[in-house]
Amino acid sequence: MVKVWMDALFLIVIVYFALRLVSLLLKMKQNVLLPASEKEAAQIRNHPEKIVDLPNYSNQKCRFIVHWIYLLFIFTIFILTFLFDFSNWALYWLFIPLFLYSNNSFNLFAITEAGILTGTRFASWKK
Repeated sequence: MVKVWMDALFLIVIVYFALRLVSLLLKMKQNVLLPASEKEAAQIRNHPEKIVDLPNYSNQKCRFIVHWIYLLFIFTIFILTFLFDFSNWALYWLFIPLFLYSNNSFNLFAITEAGILTGTRFASWKK
């Protein structure tokens, strides 16, 4: 019974991160106020040594592909453990650090009309 709850919780986490990625794609379509040019983007840094990329699909395409492959890999592992009744919970715990640091996989920062977009997170102006 505990395995069913762990599987359900893990599936909910996978779906949550996939929906967050889809939401990021939709938020990137909004009108970007800052950075509007390469010069402005060169002044913004998420990390001291790393200049952020412009918030458009062409600059972020490789990161989106890697993130989707990562989510697909985790979902495949989940399906395989579910189909073959492999009940090793330690396998699920290995993915937790990857989920926690997935925000750092996108070198992205933008201020849009609707809010602030940083990494895979979006903070809306409205509550």
